[in-house]
Amino acid sequence: MGRLGLIGLLAVLWLVGSVRAQNEVWNPISGVYLPPAGHSPISKCRILLETALANHLSYDSGAWGEIAVDLEEIRLTPQMYAPTPWGELSAQVPIRLYYGGFLDYLLNPIHEALRMPMSPLPPQTYLSMRRQGQPPHEITAPVFGVGDLVLGWAVTGSGKSWGRLSLALPLGDSSRYLGSGGFRLAVVVGWDEETWGLLGQIALPFGPQPLFGDFGTRPSLGLRGWTGLPWDLPGRLELQATTSPLQIGGEFAAVIVALRYVPGKFSFSEDVTPALPDVALTWQEEWGCPW
Repeated sequence: MGRLGLIGLLAVLWLVGSVRAQNEVWNPISGVYLPPAGHSPISKCRILLETALANHLSYDSGAWGEIAVDLEEIRLTPQMYAPTPWGELSAQVPIRLYYGGFLDYLLNPIHEALRMPMSPLPPQTYLSMRRQGQPPHEITAPVFGVGDLVLGWAVTGSGKSWGRLSLALPLGDSSRYLGSGGFRLAVVVGWDEETWGLLGQIALPFGPQPLFGDFGTRPSLGLRGWTGLPWDLPGRLELQATTSPLQIGGEFAAVIVALRYVPGKFSFSEDVTPALPDVALTWQEEWGCPW
């Protein structure tokens, strides 16, 4: 929590725009598995492009093995939402780049002052999962590629309620941590008021997930709440928690919690628990459909 002061910098960069939920940024292991929770449907055909920049530095080991993440991630996610008489249909696919990055040069002095773990310089690309007594599944060089396609169907219910059903299709290469290698199904139920909202999500593995191997896979439960800010300040605060899809993995198999500030088209996320990005920035552009 030592970098919450950067929220002030993002507020200066705030652009006037609608404040909508943006996709979560988890660690690369949970992130390629969990379908985005999304937001309530609206009666407008639209195309979105979301960009995320995240600095990852997480490590845990034990009798079960070892997981290590030290890299920077850039994620571009084209999305399309189309209203129909039967609800809103959507499709999105992330394009990921794992590389050494540049944020370590900015964050290491802060980490040093707060006596927190620091990344080695120059920045490296390292991601590894290893079960005890087995060879590691690792990447040590930059990776670029398409992730898993997520198809969605969302409907509104009584009052301010809404629901979304998502199916993730394994297009990403699990050997390079671009996808889980298997199908997943997610169900989201939410309630949105003018100044606050709440949603719950369950994500289920639909068959084998080769990325996780002997670490095992289990259903993942998530909860996200948001509230507007007092004194007519722009944006909102979000708190999101989810259980890891890993059965085994120390901190990577525990509940992960992130705090996010969304002032408009931008958002800033800060890790509350281990096994999350140190810093995650996202920004989103939206256009109407050309037809």
